[in-house]
Amino acid sequence: MTVIWAERAEQALHSVEEYIKRDFGEQARLKFMQKAEATAGQLASFPHYGKIEPLLAHRQKSYRSVVVTKQSKLIYYVESERIVIADFWECRREPESLAQGL
Repeated sequence: MTVIWAERAEQALHSVEEYIKRDFGEQARLKFMQKAEATAGQLASFPHYGKIEPLLAHRQKSYRSVVVTKQSKLIYYVESERIVIADFWECRREPESLAQGL
């Protein structure tokens, strides 16, 4: 399966990437990005690996989530022969506000 990043997810990921680089340095940024990319890559082989996201369970699409770090997770859905990463959530934010954008 092909993994596709929605624009919203890419922007959220890069925002966190810049924050980590600014506050924790280049090494921390690299480690974080490797973890995020590896997690997304695993979805190609195991598309139903993530659990159904409870905050989005009422939606028409079946959104799933997979933890990247204890502070962040990927929100995605499976569509035909592709996986769409819809968003990248920082789990320290208010959960309801995270769900509003999808």
